[in-house]
Amino acid sequence: SEVNIGGHLDSGSVKAEYYVRHMSSVEGTKFMAYAVLAALVVLICCVVLFDTWRRICLQGFATLCMTARFQLIMDIGIGLLVPAFYVVRSFQNAGSGKHVKDMLKHLLEVPWSAHSMSFAEKEAKFFHALHELEIALLTETSMHLFAFFVSWAVLLRIMQLTSAHPRIAVLI
Repeated sequence: SEVNIGGHLDSGSVKAEYYVRHMSSVEGTKFMAYAVLAALVVLICCVVLFDTWRRICLQGFATLCMTARFQLIMDIGIGLLVPAFYVVRSFQNAGSGKHVKDMLKHLLEVPWSAHSMSFAEKEAKFFHALHELEIALLTETSMHLFAFFVSWAVLLRIMQLTSAHPRIAVLI
């Protein structure tokens, strides 16, 4: 985890800002559960894409009203983005334990007390390892942001699907 806290003192008032970023590894039974969930999600998305393709073939895209076209485009977009997220995330999680361990090993194994290496070399080695960790944290943050937007798209599509009747809409 990275915690960044910044403050600004200006004419008697203090303004503080902070953010927290996390990176975790998924291994063992947690990874197996995630892989099963990812496989089920990909299967469900394949069913949705097949149904969307069937609707386009039966009705023709040009004959549909604007709302139906938008629904089909949303279904195709969600049907492609959700599995893409789970596949990418599965590959990231597959080697996450070793990756995190290697990054921390490079950070902690800088030979600060060794006299055979100059301070500039030690500093360069440390900041290179720190840069690798920063890249991993940025990748994790971008994946969380991508998942957030895809989740919103799924929620909007569910709201659109349940708007047919007020009793169904109450379920959301």
